[in-house]
Amino acid sequence: MPAEIGLTAGQAGGIVGVAVVALLVVIGYLLNSNRKDRSQALAAIEAAEKRADDAEKRADIAEEKTAKAEQRLDEEREKRRSVEDQLSQVLIEIRQLKSRITHMESELSRMASASNGGPS
Repeated sequence: MPAEIGLTAGQAGGIVGVAVVALLVVIGYLLNSNRKDRSQALAAIEAAEKRADDAEKRADIAEEKTAKAEQRLDEEREKRRSVEDQLSQVLIEIRQLKSRITHMESELSRMASASNGGPS
Protein backbone atom coordinates (compact mmCIF):
# COMPACT_ATOMS: atom_id res chain seq x y z
CA MET A 1 0.00 0.00 0.00
CA PRO A 2 2.79 2.52 0.75
CA ALA A 3 4.19 1.89 -2.68
CA GLU A 4 0.85 2.69 -4.31
CA ILE A 5 0.80 6.10 -2.61
CA GLY A 6 4.40 6.73 -3.45
CA LEU A 7 5.90 6.29 -0.01
CA THR A 8 8.80 4.16 0.95
CA ALA A 9 8.50 1.72 3.79
CA GLY A 10 10.56 4.01 6.00
CA GLN A 11 8.39 7.01 5.22
CA ALA A 12 5.21 5.00 5.85
CA GLY A 13 6.63 3.70 9.12
CA GLY A 14 7.54 7.25 10.13
CA ILE A 15 4.04 8.50 9.36
CA VAL A 16 2.53 5.58 11.29
CA GLY A 17 4.89 6.31 14.18
CA VAL A 18 3.95 9.99 14.18
CA ALA A 19 0.27 9.03 14.02
CA VAL A 20 0.69 6.59 16.90
CA VAL A 21 2.53 9.20 18.97
CA ALA A 22 -0.13 11.80 18.13
CA LEU A 23 -2.84 9.33 19.08
CA LEU A 24 -1.06 8.56 22.35
CA VAL A 25 -0.74 12.29 23.08
CA VAL A 26 -4.47 12.79 22.43
CA ILE A 27 -5.35 9.78 24.59
CA GLY A 28 -3.05 11.04 27.36
CA TYR A 29 -4.63 14.49 27.15
CA LEU A 30 -8.15 13.04 27.31
CA LEU A 31 -7.27 10.79 30.24
CA ASN A 32 -5.64 13.67 32.09
CA SER A 33 -8.64 15.92 31.40
CA ASN A 34 -11.00 13.18 32.51
CA ARG A 35 -8.95 12.71 35.72
CA LYS A 36 -9.11 16.46 36.43
CA ASP A 37 -12.85 16.50 35.77
CA ARG A 38 -13.34 13.52 38.08
CA SER A 39 -11.24 15.08 40.80
CA GLN A 40 -13.18 18.36 40.49
CA ALA A 41 -16.46 16.43 40.57
CA LEU A 42 -15.33 14.47 43.64
CA ALA A 43 -14.29 17.70 45.37
CA ALA A 44 -17.68 19.23 44.56
CA ILE A 45 -19.45 16.12 45.87
CA GLU A 46 -17.42 16.17 49.08
CA ALA A 47 -18.18 19.87 49.58
CA ALA A 48 -21.89 19.23 48.98
CA GLU A 49 -21.86 16.32 51.44
CA LYS A 50 -20.17 18.51 54.06
CA ARG A 51 -22.79 21.23 53.54
CA ALA A 52 -25.53 18.61 53.85
CA ASP A 53 -23.97 17.24 57.05
CA ASP A 54 -23.68 20.75 58.49
CA ALA A 55 -27.30 21.47 57.57
CA GLU A 56 -28.39 18.22 59.20
CA LYS A 57 -26.53 19.17 62.40
CA ARG A 58 -28.21 22.58 62.41
CA ALA A 59 -31.59 20.92 61.85
CA ASP A 60 -30.95 18.52 64.75
CA ILE A 61 -30.04 21.42 67.03
CA ALA A 62 -33.16 23.31 65.95
CA GLU A 63 -35.34 20.24 66.58
CA GLU A 64 -33.80 19.83 70.04
CA LYS A 65 -34.45 23.49 70.87
CA THR A 66 -38.02 23.17 69.59
CA ALA A 67 -38.61 20.06 71.71
CA LYS A 68 -37.27 21.83 74.81
CA ALA A 69 -39.43 24.88 74.11
CA GLU A 70 -42.51 22.69 73.64
CA GLN A 71 -41.74 20.90 76.91
CA ARG A 72 -41.42 24.23 78.75
CA LEU A 73 -44.65 25.40 77.14
CA ASP A 74 -46.46 22.24 78.28
CA GLU A 75 -45.11 22.71 81.81
CA GLU A 76 -46.26 26.34 81.88
CA ARG A 77 -49.70 25.35 80.57
CA GLU A 78 -49.97 22.74 83.33
CA LYS A 79 -49.04 25.37 85.92
CA ARG A 80 -51.65 27.75 84.47
CA ARG A 81 -54.33 25.03 84.62
CA SER A 82 -53.42 24.31 88.24
CA VAL A 83 -53.69 28.00 89.14
CA GLU A 84 -57.01 28.25 87.28
CA ASP A 85 -58.31 25.22 89.20
CA GLN A 86 -57.20 26.77 92.51
CA LEU A 87 -58.81 30.09 91.56
CA SER A 88 -62.03 28.32 90.66
CA GLN A 89 -62.05 26.59 94.06
CA VAL A 90 -61.41 29.91 95.84
CA LEU A 91 -64.28 31.54 93.91
CA ILE A 92 -66.61 28.70 94.91
CA GLU A 93 -65.61 29.15 98.55
CA ILE A 94 -66.15 32.94 98.31
CA ARG A 95 -69.66 32.40 96.88
CA GLN A 96 -70.43 29.93 99.68
CA LEU A 97 -69.18 32.40 102.29
CA LYS A 98 -71.22 35.23 100.77
CA SER A 99 -74.29 33.03 100.84
CA ARG A 100 -73.67 32.16 104.52
CA ILE A 101 -73.08 35.82 105.36
CA THR A 102 -76.31 36.80 103.62
CA HIS A 103 -78.16 34.06 105.48
CA MET A 104 -76.62 35.14 108.83
CA GLU A 105 -77.52 38.78 108.17
CA SER A 106 -81.09 37.72 107.47
CA GLU A 107 -81.18 35.72 110.71
CA LEU A 108 -79.72 38.64 112.70
CA SER A 109 -82.21 41.01 111.17
CA ARG A 110 -85.09 38.66 111.98
CA MET A 111 -83.83 38.18 115.54
CA ALA A 112 -83.42 41.92 116.04
CA SER A 113 -86.88 42.46 114.70
CA ALA A 114 -88.30 39.82 117.03
CA SER A 115 -86.57 41.27 120.10
CA ASN A 116 -87.83 44.77 119.30
CA GLY A 117 -91.36 43.64 119.21
CA GLY A 118 -91.98 43.28 115.53
CA PRO A 119 -90.77 44.14 112.05
CA SER A 120 -88.91 47.39 111.76
